[in-house]
Amino acid sequence: MSKFNADNFIKKYSSYQKAMYIFGIIAVALCGVISKEYPSNIIATFSAVMTLFFIADIILYVVNYFDSSKLFLLFRYVELITFCVLQAMANKSPIIVAVATVFIIIEAVEFVLYKAEYDVSMINMRRYSVILPMVVNLFVVEEKTDEYIWVIFAFLHCLTFIVISIIIEWFVYRTEKYEKTISNINLELSRSEEKNIKLKEFQDRVKMTNEQMNYQKIELTKANKELEQANLEIESQTEMMKYMASTFDIPKCINYITDAVMEVKKSKVCAIYIEKDVYMNQFPSCSIKTNYSSMHRRLNKEIESIYDRVSNNNESVEIIVGDATKNFKFIGDANINAVALLPFSDGKACYGMMLVGSDDVAFFKKGMNYYENCIVEFNVAMNSTKMYLAMEDMARKDGLTGIFNRVYFKQLFSNAVKEIKRKKQPISVALFDIDKFKKVNDTYGHLAGDKVIQMVASIGQEYAQRHGGFTCRYGGEEFLLVLPGYDKESALPILEELHDEIKKTPVVFKEKSISVNVCIGLTSYPELCQDTDVLVSRADNAMYYGKKHGRGRLVVDSQLIDNME
Repeated sequence: MSKFNADNFIKKYSSYQKAMYIFGIIAVALCGVISKEYPSNIIATFSAVMTLFFIADIILYVVNYFDSSKLFLLFRYVELITFCVLQAMANKSPIIVAVATVFIIIEAVEFVLYKAEYDVSMINMRRYSVILPMVVNLFVVEEKTDEYIWVIFAFLHCLTFIVISIIIEWFVYRTEKYEKTISNINLELSRSEEKNIKLKEFQDRVKMTNEQMNYQKIELTKANKELEQANLEIESQTEMMKYMASTFDIPKCINYITDAVMEVKKSKVCAIYIEKDVYMNQFPSCSIKTNYSSMHRRLNKEIESIYDRVSNNNESVEIIVGDATKNFKFIGDANINAVALLPFSDGKACYGMMLVGSDDVAFFKKGMNYYENCIVEFNVAMNSTKMYLAMEDMARKDGLTGIFNRVYFKQLFSNAVKEIKRKKQPISVALFDIDKFKKVNDTYGHLAGDKVIQMVASIGQEYAQRHGGFTCRYGGEEFLLVLPGYDKESALPILEELHDEIKKTPVVFKEKSISVNVCIGLTSYPELCQDTDVLVSRADNAMYYGKKHGRGRLVVDSQLIDNME
């Protein structure tokens, strides 16, 4: 609601008043032009007075004469008296009387309301002071005209005063209503401020409660995450235990652990290294998993030197964080800020290690239990596997020579044949028998014979391992050597070298040197034999052909051998 008081009202009112001056001047001038009955001196006087007041009003406003409210009220009261006198002088001119009446109302309202604010007594005092110019008007009219005109003027003044009073009362009513509204608004504002203060206090309490709840929520979320992680680790270790109890395949166990660490702990790299000859493995076993593609190749080259560092560290866990991790070449430009090195030990010596890396410097502050439990499970699996492999090895190998026996040879040979057929490669089979072995037993005894068999088996095993093949004790003094991927031309030099080494290696028994010679039969698939099922028998035929024709010979399979038999 806009402020409704004297100042606001008068500011708008004064502009209307100036417009009424101009309108009055024009109306009086037109009156003199249109009707010749009105005295020209009255018209001229009225016009001159209005023009004078109009000009004076503007000039006084410009020079700030009206800054004083008393001077302004005096000027308006003089105007009011003047218009009352002019109205009385022009009593026979209705238009001039009407114009004068309008100006009287305008001047009276402005006089009464000017800076009256809310002082009702001041408004009433000024309102009643307006009666004096009207009384003067009636005295002037009484001297100028008859009683009838005086009565009309008396009625006109009464009506004018009523109009003025109505305007004043309307203003007072609006002002009181405005003030009441303002008072109610202020009261509501005061109440609202009190409510706002209480609401602010309540909001502060709610905010504090929410902060405490958020803190508790964060703590609860953190606890839930830790619980979920703990459950995930327990579940992973349970599955790991089941898996390792179901297999004796150490490389698969290694891969399983590295996959589990990457998935459960969200590490950036995990590697396990087991040195050779731990579980009858001829070569080291290694599994590397990482999120960085280039790191796998670098770590594969560096992992043996890292294992040397772990094995020389008294079997203790080592954690490297920060810039110290950059000493590992495999990290390169990768974002790895924490590395843990954990040894695998059988209680006597270190046989392997686990390497775990992360981009989080505080990664291992969360605990090492999961990794240590993985190592415990792996140690159990390793012990079980070693026992199983030892028993299996006893079943697969010949007790005297330590090379594979004839029973296990059938499985090895079957697998080798399937592989070379899949790859479309050749395979060579050699069967060799110790010449005059019965004479060795009869001359030197069975213990000497055993040493001869062991020597021949050892050289055969050495050549098999050297060239990616395998050998077995096929009979009492008979041995088989299989070379997958070798044809006749490539296998023949190997067997010639093997034959020469056997002949050059004497067996010493009770200070006696025993010379040994063998007869070897060689066949190859598919060059010499088209059927893999008869490869051993074809090698056997070639060997016996050599025995019948002088012993100590290397005979290559051919169709002539069958014909000569």
